[in-house]
Amino acid sequence: MKIYSPDRNPFADKTRVAIIGLSLSMKSILYEKEANAEIGVPLHLSVKEGNEVKVKRQCLVLSALKNNIDTKNFFEETALHIAVKEDFSKIVDLLLKFGSNPNIQDADGNNALHLAILNDSFDCLMEIISGTKTNWLENSVNQFNFEGFAPIHLAVKMGHIETITALLGAGAYINLKDVKSGRTPLFHAVEMDHTEMVSTLVKAGADSLEPNFAGQSAFQAAKEVPSKNKQMISHMITIEGIKQAESKNKVIKKQGQGMSNLQATCGPIHHYVQSADLLMN
Repeated sequence: MKIYSPDRNPFADKTRVAIIGLSLSMKSILYEKEANAEIGVPLHLSVKEGNEVKVKRQCLVLSALKNNIDTKNFFEETALHIAVKEDFSKIVDLLLKFGSNPNIQDADGNNALHLAILNDSFDCLMEIISGTKTNWLENSVNQFNFEGFAPIHLAVKMGHIETITALLGAGAYINLKDVKSGRTPLFHAVEMDHTEMVSTLVKAGADSLEPNFAGQSAFQAAKEVPSKNKQMISHMITIEGIKQAESKNKVIKKQGQGMSNLQATCGPIHHYVQSADLLMN
């Protein structure tokens, strides 16, 4: 009788050995549905203990029997959520290899990336980014939690420059608006008076003229929000904004489009220059 198809899992051979070698009592422990109301199934307990050997053994069994590796506990946490919160990057890698879905949300709507950022687990974040299927990752990096924030918004609010760079490289939308107010990551960075974060975002192509739901842009916020770094932030946004507008201008010229389109593209340049004069005075 064929227990498991090696085409679906790289651990197929080891799975057969693990299943054959298990006693009936051990199997009943592994498959028990209600081990603990709060901790969850035995896999959750092994993850929380940081026991990589147990986690791998249980994953092999669950995978062979086609049982769900992403069963949730009382707090709607999967084994992957727990591993991230405990900062066990090796276990995160192991769970992802067995097909754990990083897009699943906990009771607060946080997916695995949200939790990695909230718990300052950069190693786990990188394991998720490198070990997640492409189609899952595209959704995960831009998924909102129940507070209306995607991972990139949390990274800005936490002040994690390195995380921002990693998320952008993984496909995070740089001008993604949060659900509650429509603020972009750059808007949040400006309000936080975080000059290094602002610099990182504008150099990566963030649009400072993108309005929130109230019609206010990050560029306007730089002028209005009380800030000791107001002039520096405004200057950075202005310079990068002009560069972006000029770059678009060159593309239009190269494509040989009409003057009306060219004037429309030059409009932002005039806006940046005019606003810069107001901000610096």
